[in-house]
Amino acid sequence: VLGGKIFVVGGYDDQNQDLSSVESFDPATGIWTAVAPMIIARYGPGVVSAQGKLFAVGSMGEDDEGEDECLKSVECFDPSTGVWTNINPMNEARFYLGVAVLGDKLFAIGGEDNEFNTLSSVECLDLSVPNSAWTPVAPMTMPRSGFGVVVTGGKIYAIGGGGDAKHSMECFDP
Repeated sequence: VLGGKIFVVGGYDDQNQDLSSVESFDPATGIWTAVAPMIIARYGPGVVSAQGKLFAVGSMGEDDEGEDECLKSVECFDPSTGVWTNINPMNEARFYLGVAVLGDKLFAIGGEDNEFNTLSSVECLDLSVPNSAWTPVAPMTMPRSGFGVVVTGGKIYAIGGGGDAKHSMECFDP
C-alpha cells in the first residue's frame, strides 16, 4: 500500500514468463491503473513501501541466457516521478523473502537462494543514508521462505513459512 493505493508488482504469466508490469488499485474509485514497469522482470520479490516510495527487493528473474536466477537487485518506485530506479543490491541473492521497514531501515529477511536453499540470513539497508550499503544483522533462528512478516511495537515478527517453520513465529528486536 502506497498513497492509499494497493500495488501488484511483477509475477509471471500463464506462459511462465517473468513480468515487469506493475498495477495499482484505488479502493476509493475501484479502478486498476498500469504504472511504469520495473527495470527487471521479477517473480517472488519482497515488496514494501517506505518514505513515500515502493521497493521491489530480490526475486527470481532471467539472466542473459533467459534462464531463471535468484536476484540481489533492488528497485525503488517514486510515484512523484513515475520512475523505477535501481538502488544498491543486497549482499545475498534471495527470492520468496520477507521484507519489512522499521524506522528508516529496510530489512530483507530469509527467502531462498539460487540452489533453492531456505535462508535464515537477514540484511538491512539504512534508507536515511543516501547510497548506503546493505549490512547483515542477526539471522533468524530457523530458515524461512514464503512467510509472513509484520512490524509492530518496534519489532519485526516472522511468521510461518515452509518446512519446519510452518507452525512457528519469531521476533527481531533491534
